[in-house]
Amino acid sequence: MATEKPVEKVSGEEDAEAKQKNRIAKNIAMASGFMMMAQTMCVPTRAPMILAIKKGDAAATARTMGLMSMCAALVELVLNPVLGKLSDEYGRRPFMMLAPAVNAFLHLCVSAFPTSLAMQFVDRMISGMMIFGFAAPAQAAMADLFASDPAKLGIMSSQAAAWFGVGCTVG
Repeated sequence: MATEKPVEKVSGEEDAEAKQKNRIAKNIAMASGFMMMAQTMCVPTRAPMILAIKKGDAAATARTMGLMSMCAALVELVLNPVLGKLSDEYGRRPFMMLAPAVNAFLHLCVSAFPTSLAMQFVDRMISGMMIFGFAAPAQAAMADLFASDPAKLGIMSSQAAAWFGVGCTVG
């Protein structure tokens, strides 16, 4: 005779909490996709603007774009750990809301001053950093939600990564 496992009864309160966590996780996943879609919509416009600023000199444009990426990497290297610590201290939500707002403002500034190389540099450095300024708190929020259930954390993190990828593709 096989022994049957006792069926765990989930209270209504636990079920409601699980549904709430799933809803929050799905919202974070979708927000990741929309953030990346908005970000990648602006990426193809940078090279033509730099080319115009450099008066059609492709080599100077390539050097400038490389310098912009190097500066952005240095800024990210220094500031991303700081943003991570601050999101641990002050909560995930402010940073997940700050990143798209900062990007929108910077992209607005670039559209207002398309011939300003300085504005292009500032936008590239800060908006690049804001991708991780959004992604790190989003991943930490997922970990906070599902710390007690690694399988569920994996599923929801995969869902967020899928939205992230779809956002990059659509953008």
